[in-house]
Amino acid sequence: MRHFLCGTSASLVALAAFQTQAVAQPRPTPLQGYHCVMINQTLDQMRDPAQAVVFKGKPDDAAPAISPASTVIAVKDDATPINGYYPALNFGLKPVWVSAKTLAPYKSASDPTAQCQPGVKADGHLGFIFTH
Repeated sequence: MRHFLCGTSASLVALAAFQTQAVAQPRPTPLQGYHCVMINQTLDQMRDPAQAVVFKGKPDDAAPAISPASTVIAVKDDATPINGYYPALNFGLKPVWVSAKTLAPYKSASDPTAQCQPGVKADGHLGFIFTH
Protein backbone atom coordinates (compact mmCIF):
# COMPACT_ATOMS: atom_id res chain seq x y z
CA MET A 1 0.00 0.00 0.00
CA ARG A 2 1.34 3.43 -0.90
CA HIS A 3 1.04 6.45 1.35
CA PHE A 4 0.98 9.92 -0.12
CA LEU A 5 1.28 13.24 1.60
CA CYS A 6 -1.46 15.57 0.62
CA GLY A 7 -2.56 19.14 1.16
CA THR A 8 -1.36 20.63 4.41
CA SER A 9 0.96 17.73 5.31
CA ALA A 10 2.89 18.02 2.04
CA SER A 11 3.14 21.79 2.47
CA LEU A 12 4.49 21.43 6.01
CA VAL A 13 7.12 18.90 4.92
CA ALA A 14 8.22 21.19 2.08
CA LEU A 15 8.33 24.20 4.42
CA ALA A 16 10.39 22.28 6.99
CA ALA A 17 12.87 21.20 4.30
CA PHE A 18 13.16 24.78 3.02
CA GLN A 19 13.65 26.21 6.51
CA THR A 20 16.34 23.63 7.29
CA GLN A 21 18.25 24.60 4.16
CA ALA A 22 17.84 28.32 4.80
CA VAL A 23 19.05 28.07 8.41
CA ALA A 24 22.00 25.86 7.48
CA GLN A 25 23.51 28.46 5.16
CA PRO A 26 26.17 30.62 6.85
CA ARG A 27 26.17 34.34 6.18
CA PRO A 28 28.42 35.37 3.27
CA THR A 29 31.73 37.08 4.07
CA PRO A 30 31.61 40.75 2.97
CA LEU A 31 33.31 41.36 -0.37
CA GLN A 32 35.46 44.48 -0.29
CA GLY A 33 35.64 46.77 -3.32
CA TYR A 34 32.10 46.14 -4.57
CA HIS A 35 28.64 47.50 -3.83
CA CYS A 36 25.08 46.48 -4.72
CA VAL A 37 23.06 48.02 -7.51
CA MET A 38 19.84 46.79 -9.06
CA ILE A 39 18.26 46.50 -12.47
CA ASN A 40 16.26 49.63 -13.27
CA GLN A 41 13.27 48.07 -15.04
CA THR A 42 9.59 47.65 -14.40
CA LEU A 43 8.22 44.14 -13.84
CA ASP A 44 6.79 44.16 -17.37
CA GLN A 45 10.21 45.06 -18.80
CA MET A 46 11.86 42.28 -16.78
CA ARG A 47 9.36 39.76 -18.20
CA ASP A 48 10.09 40.80 -21.78
CA PRO A 49 12.99 38.73 -23.22
CA ALA A 50 13.70 41.49 -25.75
CA GLN A 51 14.56 43.83 -22.86
CA ALA A 52 16.66 41.38 -20.84
CA VAL A 53 19.70 42.89 -19.15
CA VAL A 54 22.75 40.73 -19.83
CA PHE A 55 26.31 40.39 -18.62
CA LYS A 56 28.94 40.84 -21.32
CA GLY A 57 32.57 39.80 -21.50
CA LYS A 58 33.69 43.21 -22.77
CA PRO A 59 32.40 46.76 -22.35
CA ASP A 60 31.00 46.88 -25.86
CA ASP A 61 27.46 46.82 -27.29
CA ALA A 62 28.64 44.37 -29.97
CA ALA A 63 30.13 41.92 -27.44
CA PRO A 64 28.15 38.71 -27.08
CA ALA A 65 26.02 38.18 -23.99
CA ILE A 66 27.54 35.83 -21.41
CA SER A 67 24.39 35.34 -19.34
CA PRO A 68 21.31 37.16 -18.11
CA ALA A 69 22.08 39.61 -15.31
CA SER A 70 20.61 39.08 -11.88
CA THR A 71 18.20 41.58 -10.33
CA VAL A 72 20.83 42.64 -7.76
CA ILE A 73 24.38 43.05 -9.08
CA ALA A 74 27.80 43.55 -7.47
CA VAL A 75 29.49 46.50 -9.21
CA LYS A 76 33.06 47.61 -8.58
CA ASP A 77 33.38 50.59 -6.22
CA ASP A 78 34.47 53.93 -7.68
CA ALA A 79 34.39 52.56 -11.23
CA THR A 80 33.61 54.86 -14.09
CA PRO A 81 31.74 53.42 -17.06
CA ILE A 82 33.79 52.33 -20.04
CA ASN A 83 31.80 52.60 -23.28
CA GLY A 84 28.68 52.82 -21.10
CA TYR A 85 29.41 49.62 -19.11
CA TYR A 86 30.33 49.06 -15.47
CA PRO A 87 32.63 46.27 -14.27
CA ALA A 88 30.69 43.77 -12.18
CA LEU A 89 30.84 40.18 -10.92
CA ASN A 90 28.66 37.23 -11.85
CA PHE A 91 27.63 34.55 -9.34
CA GLY A 92 30.85 32.63 -10.03
CA LEU A 93 32.85 35.76 -9.02
CA LYS A 94 34.03 36.15 -12.62
CA PRO A 95 34.43 39.69 -13.98
CA VAL A 96 31.67 40.79 -16.36
CA TRP A 97 30.32 44.05 -17.74
CA VAL A 98 26.80 45.45 -17.42
CA SER A 99 25.22 48.42 -19.18
CA ALA A 100 25.20 51.54 -16.99
CA LYS A 101 21.86 52.69 -18.45
CA THR A 102 20.12 49.62 -17.00
CA LEU A 103 21.24 50.17 -13.38
CA ALA A 104 19.96 52.04 -10.35
CA PRO A 105 21.18 52.31 -6.75
CA TYR A 106 20.01 49.43 -4.57
CA LYS A 107 16.73 50.00 -2.72
CA SER A 108 14.08 47.71 -1.33
CA ALA A 109 10.46 48.56 -2.06
CA SER A 110 9.29 46.57 0.97
CA ASP A 111 11.88 47.98 3.41
CA PRO A 112 13.29 51.45 2.66
CA THR A 113 15.91 51.00 5.43
CA ALA A 114 17.32 47.77 3.93
CA GLN A 115 20.93 47.79 2.81
CA CYS A 116 22.85 45.38 0.61
CA GLN A 117 26.51 44.30 0.69
CA PRO A 118 28.03 41.83 -1.78
CA GLY A 119 29.67 38.85 -0.14
CA VAL A 120 31.31 35.51 -0.79
CA LYS A 121 29.34 32.43 0.26
CA ALA A 122 30.95 29.36 1.84
CA ASP A 123 30.84 27.63 -1.57
CA GLY A 124 32.95 30.43 -3.11
CA HIS A 125 30.11 32.01 -5.07
CA LEU A 126 28.73 35.53 -4.95
CA GLY A 127 26.08 36.15 -2.33
CA PHE A 128 24.46 39.19 -0.81
CA ILE A 129 24.13 40.35 2.77
CA PHE A 130 20.87 42.21 3.38
CA THR A 131 20.58 44.21 6.61
CA HIS A 132 17.90 46.47 8.09
